Amino acid sequence: LNHSFSLLNGPLFIPANTIKTFNAAYTIPNQKITLLGVAPHMHLIGKSIEVYAEKPSKEVQNLIRITDWNFHWQGSYYFPKPVILTQGTKLVSKAIYDNTNNNPNNPNSPPKLVSLGEKTTDEMMLVYFTYLVYQNGDENIVIDSSALLDTKNISVSNLNELKLTRKGINQFTVEIEDKWLDGILNVYNVDGKSMLRRKINNNITELTLSNNITGIVFFQLEKNNQTIIKKVFVD
Repeated sequence: LNHSFSLLNGPLFIPANTIKTFNAAYTIPNQKITLLGVAPHMHLIGKSIEVYAEKPSKEVQNLIRITDWNFHWQGSYYFPKPVILTQGTKLVSKAIYDNTNNNPNNPNSPPKLVSLGEKTTDEMMLVYFTYLVYQNGDENIVIDSSALLDTKNISVSNLNELKLTRKGINQFTVEIEDKWLDGILNVYNVDGKSMLRRKINNNITELTLSNNITGIVFFQLEKNNQTIIKKVFVD
């Protein structure tokens, strides 16, 4: 989203002693994308910014909302899991600028007209997106492996609930308690890529993972909105 070609109510200028809102939009033209992160950009007059995706179904998916903008804290923000957006999805941004004496970051006292420019005392309205062309399975990627634990219903397993025994190269025996029968076993690598998803029908299950998998591997059991997870190192 760019202040030069995607503003809906430009041009970008904020008269002295005014609070002004600008809107920008861009429609994804001809491909499905895998969105990894978002980075809003404004200067000192900026007060708040939000970005969301409006899907062809009219469903709205919030991407980022910063209610108290700070020019010195800006950066790129990445999602725990990729956001999949289809052709025809509209990316929308709304930004508010405060060019009054009530804005402690206002570089001008008294306030004066602020318009588009490269200097910090000028203003900008940009939103950068980090994305890839979608490939099958992208929705199963976990960018932030801590997201596997980021819920009150998830706990690190104890020895009785989920036992793992190494049987050979990338071969494991998984033993579970009865309460997890008919649940789902997921296996992820350290990058969050799903390597296996299987319904658990027996207390003891033999697994063979891909021969090229090394490093940290997460074994995850889920059932009835409850989840446990165990981390192992595969060499």
